[in-house]
Amino acid sequence: MLSRRDLLKSAAAGAAVAAVPGAARAQAKKKPTLTIAFPSSPETIDPHQLRSVLSGSILGLMGEGLLTRDPQTMEIKPLLAESWKNLNPNTWEIKLRRGVKFHNGEEFTAESVKFTVERAIASKLNTLSKLTWPPSFGQDVLIVDPYTVRIITKIPDPMVPSRLAAESMCMAPAKGLAEYKDKFVPDRYIGTGPFRLAEYVVGDRVVVEANPSYWGPKPPSQRVVWQVIPDPATRLAALQRGDVDVMLNLPFPLVPNVESDPSLRLYSELSSLTHGILLNARESVIACFRALDPGEVILGQYDGYRDVEGVAPDSDTDTFIAARLWVDTDRWRGVPFLLRTGKRLAVSEQRVTLRLKAPAAGPVTDAPPTMMSLSLKGTGELDVEIVTKKPGPEIELTTRAAPLPFSDDDGPDLPAYATLIRDVLEGDRSLFTSSEGLAAAWRVLSPVLEKRPAVQGYAQGSWGPDAATALAGPGGWYLHE
Repeated sequence: MLSRRDLLKSAAAGAAVAAVPGAARAQAKKKPTLTIAFPSSPETIDPHQLRSVLSGSILGLMGEGLLTRDPQTMEIKPLLAESWKNLNPNTWEIKLRRGVKFHNGEEFTAESVKFTVERAIASKLNTLSKLTWPPSFGQDVLIVDPYTVRIITKIPDPMVPSRLAAESMCMAPAKGLAEYKDKFVPDRYIGTGPFRLAEYVVGDRVVVEANPSYWGPKPPSQRVVWQVIPDPATRLAALQRGDVDVMLNLPFPLVPNVESDPSLRLYSELSSLTHGILLNARESVIACFRALDPGEVILGQYDGYRDVEGVAPDSDTDTFIAARLWVDTDRWRGVPFLLRTGKRLAVSEQRVTLRLKAPAAGPVTDAPPTMMSLSLKGTGELDVEIVTKKPGPEIELTTRAAPLPFSDDDGPDLPAYATLIRDVLEGDRSLFTSSEGLAAAWRVLSPVLEKRPAVQGYAQGSWGPDAATALAGPGGWYLHE
């Protein structure tokens, strides 16, 4: 059976924070109704329409997709699908769970999957699903039998399972919503989830009740009331009085009020959408990378590389690269990003350094830069170099360094490649780029691949070719001789 905490996780998915009365938890387990203070009415109750995170937390209790993600590990797991496999680069076969019914009594079958994909992606509707699964990829659904479908894409798409696990791909009944294939549903929600819609009063409340025909674990509460209370302070007051059991979207200025009240508990849960936000934020920056100028790229090969067994005597394989990258966003336009990596260098480091711009006006304009350097090696360390004035009447500057090592409590110190393999196995998609991000990166590298700079030699144990030092300009590299 689902626990009440599991229910709270589902209800608060994507919300900033939820507060729950701690002293009344034992009593709350016996309550047939869970009342949640909510900041506003949901924009829609259509399973596929564009919506906010908070609205999705309501709809997520009533709808389900073929696949889902573990809220902690982000591992893809089966839900309405029992299994899935890649038959060829363009074809995915999915076996469906049997014995599942929609809230209207309609059986969940392959027809439901075909209808859902066609409505959510192939229709003229402006849906949330089209953001996670662009129609240009092609999504033809072939019904093999009532409980088997094949999804055929125009191009190879290894991300199909991730797309099917998106919160925007809830299954819809082909018969129950037939008249709404090309228009949004304003007044009903027909899903397969553990709760079904009982009442929807715009501006006041949304009420869902336990689905007696649910195929999975029974929910701990028979009824959930989402009470609309727009003002956060009023929501918190209702929680403290016991009028509601949970409040969502607690503003940070009110967090101390909750933490100082022993009768309240504070929860914060990550949802897959949160990981999606992190992914999208990174991808949006990658999309703004300017294509590399071959004149701002230095390739090198350490002396003696051609003597390595198996290496051709005339090999021009590079073992070093330094490049100047530009990011055309409002925040970073005009700021050079200097990248350098190679083999057999003077030191082995994984480090990112931010050099702060020197002041253009004031009593001191020729001061050395203040720098913050993040070491990614081992458990990590933040090194801060601050320019300060020496005591005394004269303006005499000095640099002070403050190393801030990170704790190793989060896990063992693994080598870089072992960490990469671990991250792949854990399946946290926020750590990896998407196919769109890879396409953007390929665009950035294409000029260098088409007009490859000449490979320059460098001594083992050095900092690379001399030209790499010049590339960094007057500021130089953070790590240098």
